[in-house]
This record gives sequence, structure tokens and C-alpha cells, in this order.
Amino acid sequence: MKPQDLRIGNWAILSVMKTKHYGQIHSLTPIHLLIGDGIKCDYSDLEPIIISEELLMKLGATKFPDGQSLLLNNRLIGYRQCSNVFYDKSTGINVQFVHQLQNLFYELTGVEMEVKL
Repeated sequence: MKPQDLRIGNWAILSVMKTKHYGQIHSLTPIHLLIGDGIKCDYSDLEPIIISEELLMKLGATKFPDGQSLLLNNRLIGYRQCSNVFYDKSTGINVQFVHQLQNLFYELTGVEMEVKL
């Protein structure tokens, strides 16, 4: 993951010493970041959290009446089977990872998306 792709509050997987756990970014510097409970790490220790329908449901998404979309934080999320990717239906922007969805939501609304992992 690249520093320019992340913001404070983004969620990612911290992968250190062959263990992985979810963590929320608390501070960013050009070289290091602080994640979770005060763990200082390098960007190379992070992996993005891949979005799946199961994960979106865990984040609070509900099925939209059209049967093909999900509603999450007042955003309609669709799925493009041909490219195996979720997307924001109003903008058409693909979102493959949780931090991308968080960043898109913030850019469009000016409000942080609530994520409970």
C-alpha cells in the first residue's frame, strides 16, 4: 500500500511476524504509521482489506429492493461480474478495498464512514 492512498481512520490488515489482524490507522508519516493500539510499522507491513459482499454486510450494508445492489451509508453499491469488482453506483467508481470505500465516502460526503470490524 502506498502512503498517498491512505488517510487517518482507514482500516487495513497489519501483517507482522506471520500474523495478521485488522487495524485502524491513527497517524501517518512519510516513512512510518501508527496503527491500532500504538503499533508503529512500515507501509510494507500493511495489506488492503479486500471487499466482499459478506464484508459489506458485516459493515452494515443491506440488500436494496432491486435485488442486485447493496445500500451502505446511503450509498448504492453494485457488483460488476465481468470485472469481479464492487462499485459506487452514482459515480461508477470501482472500490476493491475497504480504505478505497472509506476515502470515496469521505470525498463525497465530508463525513467519515463508520467501520466496525
